[in-house]
Amino acid sequence: MTFANCNPIIAALAFSFGGKHIAFTPYGPKWRMLGRIFVHEMQSDANLDAFYALRRNQVKKSFGGVYGKNGTAIDVGLLAFSTVINMTTNMF
Repeated sequence: MTFANCNPIIAALAFSFGGKHIAFTPYGPKWRMLGRIFVHEMQSDANLDAFYALRRNQVKKSFGGVYGKNGTAIDVGLLAFSTVINMTTNMF
């Protein structure tokens, strides 16, 4: 809930059709309804199974980037975050 009422940047407003995406909706009844729809539709067993190949390829791509940076420091948190964001947006 801490981040639910933050003001999105201009790029996020353009990406989310004026802030209508769940990530930029203020916390309240609409946010909770969108969250339920997201969990039901995007994270159902059938959808996760249907997108298995896509998710697997995204993880392979992320780790391929890690192998390309041999000998340099890697921000694992950023790697995990970008992998999950890429998977989620590809599922949309």
